[in-house]
Amino acid sequence: MVGKYPVVTITGPRQSGKTVLCQHLFPDLPYRNLEDVELRALATEDPKSFLSEFKNGAIIDEVQYVPELLSSIQVLVDRPDFDGLFVLTGSQNLLLSASITQSLAGRTALFALLPFCMNELPVENRCTQAEEYIFKGFYPRIYDAQIDPNRFYSDYITTYLERDVRSQRSVEDILLFRKFMGLCAGRTGSILNMDALASETGVSSRTARIWLEILELSYIVYRLPPFHRNISKRLVKRPKLYFYDVGLASHLLDIRQSDHLKNHPLFGALFETLVSSEIMKQRAHLGQSGGAYFYRDNHGKEVDLLLNRSGRWDLFEIKSAQTYQKEFTRTMKLFEKNVGDVNEMHLIYGGDQTQSVGNVQLMSYQTLHSGLRVE
Repeated sequence: MVGKYPVVTITGPRQSGKTVLCQHLFPDLPYRNLEDVELRALATEDPKSFLSEFKNGAIIDEVQYVPELLSSIQVLVDRPDFDGLFVLTGSQNLLLSASITQSLAGRTALFALLPFCMNELPVENRCTQAEEYIFKGFYPRIYDAQIDPNRFYSDYITTYLERDVRSQRSVEDILLFRKFMGLCAGRTGSILNMDALASETGVSSRTARIWLEILELSYIVYRLPPFHRNISKRLVKRPKLYFYDVGLASHLLDIRQSDHLKNHPLFGALFETLVSSEIMKQRAHLGQSGGAYFYRDNHGKEVDLLLNRSGRWDLFEIKSAQTYQKEFTRTMKLFEKNVGDVNEMHLIYGGDQTQSVGNVQLMSYQTLHSGLRVE
């Protein structure tokens, strides 16, 4: 996309590596970070003067702090003599989304940089047990700087609450919002009941919805919508909730060692989060969005993930068990019978075998990416 647009915008959660990536890809561009209070004041008070030194563009980090700057960038890149590139990054979409739509529509390529995918880790940093991945998560500094996950996520949550959440008018009680995050972690991989979540937090349903949107727009969680083709009125209508980074969810659940996961009641949901988020991260890094659902009827028959590929469905059932069982594939085959239009069926599990079992591809979570077709 570089060369086709005068602006590239990269969003994603804090600490996902946006700054390092941009400086690596565009070493000749000047770099400014609007976390710097003085720079932020200048950009806010006199955006034209702030941009005057960047005749050929620049990397501007944390641009969501000064959304007004985008209008001035628009004027600059629209000049006939502009032949440069602005690379904008933001650790949240809280303000960026509306500002980009209004000011830079048609002028910017948009990308999301999420935490590492499993296959992006160097071989020496890969784990041998799913529990280790669930405990560590996939933020780069945990591996690059060998930071203890407990310390990293504790600092991460504090920074997120103080820099990103405290500025939100809808959040008056930071400690209550922190409780809300923990309750969301307890629901990862589950059908989302907003009223129950609000009640347990002690806020109104409206407030809970706004707070969940904040978590979504800052790339903490995502909602997976239900499959809704009109084949049955008995299908579940509510979405499922997932964390983008399973290590953050694990920390919010007070899991402080990987060994604590072996008999944890939410291990299955966290394993499902691990696998589902791996697939969603891979799609996001390839610039893909939409076309992902889950299937569940009122009898509890569920297919964990459906991906639309060329008008047909790839089905994914996710099981933390290390031993294959035939009944794991029953709902996928029921979906194939009732709905049809199935490309492939995948059973991703906690074991180490990858092989065909009839018309189902049995896949170890460790070799997940090598067996996926993402188009």
